[in-house]
Amino acid sequence: MRILERFSPGADMMTSKKECGCESHIKKSVTLPDGFTYYYFQCPKCSRVEYPLRQAQALLDYSKDHFFMFVEDWILAWMATSDTNEYAPIPGITMIQKQMVIIIREFAPEHDIPSENPGFKAYKFGPYTERIDRALDVLYKSGYVNSKGRINSNNERFYLTEEGVAKGKAILSKFDQGIIDDLLALKHDLQQLTLQGIETYVYSKYPEYTDKSEIFERVLHRKR
Repeated sequence: MRILERFSPGADMMTSKKECGCESHIKKSVTLPDGFTYYYFQCPKCSRVEYPLRQAQALLDYSKDHFFMFVEDWILAWMATSDTNEYAPIPGITMIQKQMVIIIREFAPEHDIPSENPGFKAYKFGPYTERIDRALDVLYKSGYVNSKGRINSNNERFYLTEEGVAKGKAILSKFDQGIIDDLLALKHDLQQLTLQGIETYVYSKYPEYTDKSEIFERVLHRKR
């Protein structure tokens, strides 16, 4: 078995069963339209997704010749989505997390785009997954994404490097034009929202992720 590549989107997926320390994991199988099947284990308590090494490698190999979106792919494609030659930075990790919830939970299934399950869970700022944090770290170390401002604050700004723009456009080229148009329309819509605006939408749409939120009352302006 060869080692997972340093930067192959998805190579940072969890690959050790029960690493989260919880007592039980649920095996989930996914069959794609062309018949390719893979499985992973997900913790019913913390939602952590873990792949056995062979399954992770099989999925990575499959993605080289077939259309499949990992978290890194979605971040690059989303940031490179533009109808101009300008690529607005994303203001902070919380904003990226909430945008990815909408893209992966709504946009991808609505457009039949096979995508990695990043394992969103309820956290202090609503739906969150460490997988997105790790994906950003991989993209940063690979030279595709950079940031300005204080790390892990609302003043941090994530932006694409020249290499990141090229990589993002290459991923977008795999989409039909209709999907690109819809993704651009979604981006225009979400760019009109402040962080509190997008939090309000996500909290209202996905109440199952608000149990541990420290800002629930501020976001929705009501008691639990």
